Amino acid sequence: MDFPKIDYFNLDIEGAEYQVLKTIPFHLREMKIRLMGIETVHAGKIFNGTEEDIQNLLAKHKYELVAQTRLDKFYLKQKKKSKHKRKGFIRVSPNFYKLNRQVHSQIA
Repeated sequence: MDFPKIDYFNLDIEGAEYQVLKTIPFHLREMKIRLMGIETVHAGKIFNGTEEDIQNLLAKHKYELVAQTRLDKFYLKQKKKSKHKRKGFIRVSPNFYKLNRQVHSQIA
């Protein structure tokens, strides 16, 4: 099976993110996901897997939390010899989510 290189992977499935992340074969050398955006606001509320569980799983596979919004956290795959740590917060207008829902409802 050939694995593509994935620059950005987004996961938003209303609380089951940890369950899905556990199924990704991170141990395979061919598995290359550079940046992941994961909605964590519902983590642990319906399904097993809290925000801390998600962060621990990704840290185990060399992903570093680099940014977050009100709902999402962004993890970057660490390079083998990274001397500089990157952390930050993405500031989003409160209207962003309302506008995003309006656009989504027009598309659907």
